[in-house]
Amino acid sequence: MHVLLSALALSLTLLSGCSGNSIFDFNEIYDSTDTEKATYVPRAPDVDLPAPILSVHAEAVTAIVQEYANELRHLKRVHLEHAYTYYNEAGIHTVQMQFISQDIIDLCQARRLIVDISEGVLGEINSNPSLAPELVNLGFYPSNLEIYINFESFFIKYIDPFYIKWIVMEDSKILFYTADVNDNDKNGWHYKREAYDTSKNIVLYQRMAEDKYKAEHEASHAIFGDKRYYPPTNGTPPKILE
Repeated sequence: MHVLLSALALSLTLLSGCSGNSIFDFNEIYDSTDTEKATYVPRAPDVDLPAPILSVHAEAVTAIVQEYANELRHLKRVHLEHAYTYYNEAGIHTVQMQFISQDIIDLCQARRLIVDISEGVLGEINSNPSLAPELVNLGFYPSNLEIYINFESFFIKYIDPFYIKWIVMEDSKILFYTADVNDNDKNGWHYKREAYDTSKNIVLYQRMAEDKYKAEHEASHAIFGDKRYYPPTNGTPPKILE
């Protein structure tokens, strides 16, 4: 009887024990279809889960573009028609804006306009702290902008087609088309192509030269100091007040 109880206790220990390779060890799987010999089948390797998709604050970009477009409508007389934000798993990579205007401008004015608009929107986006982690290079650059400005005046369409009709900015390059771009009877159109950095430098040094000329040639209004002259009125003598 003692031997039988010992054997029964040993059997229960083997069936319910927590040590060794028990039947609950799922690290090994055997092919039960092989009747001659059990074949070891290794488990498939763990697969890395895909990186979490970035949650883009598209509404923040919309707010920036709409607020800045409202300023441009008053300051530059350009009207925003369409705007798009493009992003992928790396983040926000492009902002596109399409404007229209009734202004009549030449090449120099067009160059200043596109540079001012580009620098302004880049400054607004880069100064927003909530967008910084979502930008592809942790910052926005001219290559991340696509800007189109269409000048719709009938004057340049029917009277003088050598004013600027269309400005295109893509991939850090700017194209300025004159109004003959709408003439489908021509084999080519007048246009000028510049790198964005070239246009920006031209605008910068033109403004510096203009400021220098004004400082050297325009009369200074401070030569009289703080004194002001008041002419006589109703028979009172003239007077100079400090």
